Amino acid sequence: AGLTTVSGTTNISAGSLDTTTSNYGLTTNNLTIGVSGTLVGRGSTITVTGNWSNSGGASAFTYGTSTVLLNGGTTATVSGTTTFNNLTISNPSGKEVDFAVSPGTPIYTVQGTFTATGSGGGNIKLRSVFSPSKWQFYFNPAGAASVDYADVEDGGCQSGSKLVTTNDFVNSGNNDPCWLPVSITFSNSDSTIGFGTLASNSVTYANGTGTGSILDTIAHTFSISTSAASGYTLSYTGPTLTSGSNTILACMDLGTGGNAGLSQFAMSGNLTGSGSMQSHYNYATPKWSYAVGGSQVLASSTGPVAADTIDMHYEANISPTTPPGNYTTTITYILTGNF
Repeated sequence: AGLTTVSGTTNISAGSLDTTTSNYGLTTNNLTIGVSGTLVGRGSTITVTGNWSNSGGASAFTYGTSTVLLNGGTTATVSGTTTFNNLTISNPSGKEVDFAVSPGTPIYTVQGTFTATGSGGGNIKLRSVFSPSKWQFYFNPAGAASVDYADVEDGGCQSGSKLVTTNDFVNSGNNDPCWLPVSITFSNSDSTIGFGTLASNSVTYANGTGTGSILDTIAHTFSISTSAASGYTLSYTGPTLTSGSNTILACMDLGTGGNAGLSQFAMSGNLTGSGSMQSHYNYATPKWSYAVGGSQVLASSTGPVAADTIDMHYEANISPTTPPGNYTTTITYILTGNF
């Protein structure tokens, strides 16, 4: 196939520039698609050493199976909502590409493969034209996305976007989870809590000192973050409060305080962040529950989360005929990233 080289700006102000079925390549300094222009990429390689500007909207560039290559040595600007097949940003000496952000937030979509590759001699810097406003990318989950020797700041991700594979990556801040190395963190503020002495005439709430309280209180707090594209699932498993062969009844869907004078054990969580509590355990409702007999889902999210916290509450009641004893349980909490 042939190659057309433009030393200045290729300006498609109206009409259509078609690389034809022969997939002719195009190399240009700047490429501008006007409001009435279209570019038909077919299977060609379109090399832009300067700026990419698309004022015609998502339909102005018919991407086909084409590859857009940004490889110049100077800082380039990319603007206008555009869907690419393959988008490659590469320069062994390093390069900065600034993505425009404006009302309506242009969305840059990559259906095939996205790569940004620098070297030990220079990183590829991806930036926002109007920091700290984020530029928004969507990487097709069926495609591929990777950065190598790259430095990213203000990188936004549309919901459901594929995670970017990173190597020699610099996180310069304000990036959505899809740009970050695959990660999941889970911490618990206190692993030993207690009710103290239970009474049949009032509810008791567990606390971190193990003395218990007649007032509803936070026993401990979970902290969760993950870059998993489909979020996380927090589950638990464990027996109810047990002393020898005697148990305190695990209950579902109690209110705060339960029913004094009955044998009851339940818990509830107050989640702050982008995830949600499973309805049986939602402190905001309020619902208090505890189930035995296998793993139970406590909370979950449908996408990456930066910082979810769950304040956990536990309540117990006994009846006048509950046998005396030292009632204990071990609850195992399991956080799964849905990568």
